[in-house]
Amino acid sequence: MIGEVMENNKLFTVAKAFFSEKEYDKAIDVCLDILAKDKDDLQTRKLMADIYFHQEDRQISKELLRQLRKENPMDFDISYRYSLVLISLGELDKAKKILGSLKRSSSDSDHRALVCSELSNIFYHQGDYKKALENMQEAIDSAIEKGAYYQALIRLLYLTEDYDKAENIYSEFLQKKDNIDFDKLLIAKINIKAEKLDIAMKILDDIKEKNHKLQSFALKALIYYLKDDKTYREQLEKIFTGIYRNSEELFLLENLMLLFVKLEEYTFASQLVEKMLEKIGEENEVRLKGILVFLYELSEKHEKSKEIALENWEPIVLSGVNYLFEANLLEQAKILIEKIKENLKENAKLYVLESMVYRRLEQIEKSLFSMRTAHEINKEDVDIIIQLAELEYVHGDIERAEILVKNIYERELDNNKKGFVHELYGDIINSSAAQIEDVDISEYEKAYREYNKVKALDHFFLFKYIETLMAKSMFGEAISLIDMHQDENSGEDWDFLRARIELELNGSEASIKILDDIIKRSSDYFRAIIQKALILKDEGNIEEAHDILEDLTKKRELPMEVLDQVLSIMDDIDGFGK
Repeated sequence: MIGEVMENNKLFTVAKAFFSEKEYDKAIDVCLDILAKDKDDLQTRKLMADIYFHQEDRQISKELLRQLRKENPMDFDISYRYSLVLISLGELDKAKKILGSLKRSSSDSDHRALVCSELSNIFYHQGDYKKALENMQEAIDSAIEKGAYYQALIRLLYLTEDYDKAENIYSEFLQKKDNIDFDKLLIAKINIKAEKLDIAMKILDDIKEKNHKLQSFALKALIYYLKDDKTYREQLEKIFTGIYRNSEELFLLENLMLLFVKLEEYTFASQLVEKMLEKIGEENEVRLKGILVFLYELSEKHEKSKEIALENWEPIVLSGVNYLFEANLLEQAKILIEKIKENLKENAKLYVLESMVYRRLEQIEKSLFSMRTAHEINKEDVDIIIQLAELEYVHGDIERAEILVKNIYERELDNNKKGFVHELYGDIINSSAAQIEDVDISEYEKAYREYNKVKALDHFFLFKYIETLMAKSMFGEAISLIDMHQDENSGEDWDFLRARIELELNGSEASIKILDDIIKRSSDYFRAIIQKALILKDEGNIEEAHDILEDLTKKRELPMEVLDQVLSIMDDIDGFGK
């Protein structure tokens, strides 16, 4: 029995080592070995819950800890960990109830400090700043080692915009404990907000950490700008690597503002725009006030946002979402949408924008849900119908897509929209084509005519149209389109199409001649070599096909995914030749 316990302890040490190295699967395997011998081993079950938590399997972690807590209701560690999992899952009220119970029953000062700190975080996220501050102060009063809790209190005061008190507590604590390594970047931010710009600059100059360099440059630029010092341009050039050296002031400062937004420093972004309004606001007032409206929303200053926007709040915040979308700040766009949704529940445009954000994030199901919501709100909006139909098609719901397209097929639309409807209808028909004879070309022909009227032809559509013509053996028409639209900006795609058409019309020699020309002049040469090897293989020239691919594998610049493709083709060729 003693030997088994010792063996389990050794295994547990191994499991913890794997956990520390983030080798989570290996750690779980060792834990399972221990539990196979002793299913009630408490320390191993706790470790399993921790592993699943760090693997983002929070529900499994929650269930393991729930069972442990049921078996061990007086174990502080289990209940505390359980509350942390609940917090991570957004179940704040449940976590608050458990932590409240621990706070009342705990006699250990450090345990009480941990509990009060977590309660403070919950109250902050629920908007009860008074209780958040009270609990953080209780954590400080309870803790033996107070440094981390003072840091947390200062951060909380910063977040609740009580900058003077934050700075005072920092100064007082330094006099008592000068060996605490405070977050200098945070203290610099507090001093900027408290308008102690010289102190903030001195702190920023002392920051050496590389991961803080970008924020340091941004904050220095802001300080110089607030002090009307032209040196701010030099700081921005360190961030933007000199490419904006001769740019207009508005452009430079707007990029600085977007950087603060990306860093989720919304109050600094707002402060910068407020100063811009003072200095260069006359001719840019409407634009800057519009930016300030959505920055206030991101900073949870809804009343200030309304005060500036007046009756134009709705269109301005929607344009703010679009502004962030165009700047590719997608997470910030999502945050803004959530903050304004309560006031715009019946606004179809909001859900269209939300759909666009999710689409760019490649979250198709969420994008589709948002666009369906927009359509429910406004069933007659043609733009929404078109976007929804295309999303239904991408999602694979061909029937829904077809119903939507047919609904607007005969309507009067502008050329661009009409062209897209024909293109999408062609895609829908061809997605269910069982054989070449069923492939439809007429809808693409109609789309081509509509797009061409307004010079809205894009490369992707043309390529698809030409490939469909080739599938129908309409090679003459395909060549005509290539001749008409190929130019110096077309890339190599058109020549690859020509090579395939030449193979059908004039044989392998004519096709390989085009491919050899691509190989000589293009950075896309490896694609041409692969296509050439496949032609040689189909003609029975197995050895030559294998040799040119083998030579290709020796190219150092060959991307790894292309190398994998080449090796796979070589295996096929070797098998083909046997």
